[in-house]
Amino acid sequence: MSDGRYENALSSYSGPFEPVIRKNDLATELEKLIPAKTKQIALEYNHTDLGKFTILKGLFPFADFINADETVNQVSSVMDKEALKHHKKASDIVKKSVLAIGEEDLIGKTEKWIKGKIIQLLYEGGADELSFDPIVAAGKNSANPHHKPGNTKVGKNDVLLIDLGCTVEGVCSDITRMLTPEEGYAKGFDAVYDFVLDMLVEAGEYIKPGMKAGEADKLIREKFHETGLGEFFPHALGHGVGYDIHIYPRIGSNSDDLITEGQLLAIEPAVYFPGKFGIRIEDNFLVGADGCENLTRF
Repeated sequence: MSDGRYENALSSYSGPFEPVIRKNDLATELEKLIPAKTKQIALEYNHTDLGKFTILKGLFPFADFINADETVNQVSSVMDKEALKHHKKASDIVKKSVLAIGEEDLIGKTEKWIKGKIIQLLYEGGADELSFDPIVAAGKNSANPHHKPGNTKVGKNDVLLIDLGCTVEGVCSDITRMLTPEEGYAKGFDAVYDFVLDMLVEAGEYIKPGMKAGEADKLIREKFHETGLGEFFPHALGHGVGYDIHIYPRIGSNSDDLITEGQLLAIEPAVYFPGKFGIRIEDNFLVGADGCENLTRF
């Protein structure tokens, strides 16, 4: 249920649920939708605030309220053909933007300037919106996973991490790439980069429908520990992406979320060396019947 501000946006929604545009106050609309003596109502607990829950309890005193988060997450995380078409367009826009940034002379440019250029390229390329505020991190700043672009200028030998995405018809893309100077960056950089890239490829080969997301994270994380890099990979292996930038499943160490055919997964193995540099490579994978397909390889 939404209000009139989003009626136009929802007119092109092609997801698994039927949107309802609220014309009156919430209580009036709910009374029209749900019989007064309903005995069971499913709620998304993580998206129902106390005020709305109080209204529901008052309107439906005979109802038991059950947690529908898991069911809704599983259903809404599966992309249909129309959503995948929108994701492809969003990903193509991001790819072209990354390649265009790579053609720029970035030496001496600030992170903020590069961020602004990325935003310009995304919109000029056909993006409806940004999936999130782009991350641009130069040199040592790349070791901060969620660095906010500032006035740091790109030096001659600086590595550059860019994390960007855009939406088309509400469907998000999410890609991270490393730009490196031709002269090379730092001793050991290439070997670590190759390892992170290998982990991205392995994750895509390993993940299958029916497995728990935590199992995928565990397998890849063990390889990081085996090479002595475990402590430098502090975040989850990935997350679902679709009509929002972070959706079910969460591909983290303790996640019981289920990998399902039709999901889009943003896989993002990384290594961060504080005070030196960071490496993160992120692609979007479609879960098929027998495994994953990388939709954003370039």
